[in-house]
Amino acid sequence: MKKLLAAFVLLVVSTVSYAQDFSTNVNGISIKNVTCMAGMINFSLVNKSDKKVFGVTVHVYDSAGDPIDNQLGMAVAEPNTGASSSILTRSCNYSSLRFTI
Repeated sequence: MKKLLAAFVLLVVSTVSYAQDFSTNVNGISIKNVTCMAGMINFSLVNKSDKKVFGVTVHVYDSAGDPIDNQLGMAVAEPNTGASSSILTRSCNYSSLRFTI
């Protein structure tokens, strides 16, 4: 029981959340509700454009501003809709993120 409780506490403590919204390189498309847990970046894709979105790339940076990872994830959103998606990265130990379409 103690091991289960310790694993739960570790999982909760290791979750990183971002209160900010992220703009992308495409007008009208943004990323919200970003969290990272166990190397999985979860987010909501908001598509206010008139174009369909098929994928999102997350760019991960360390505290010196150096790129340490980038991963392409499948996130499909029709025009003027939203979608939830996830992208697997190496870890949640990073300083900043950038998203591109």
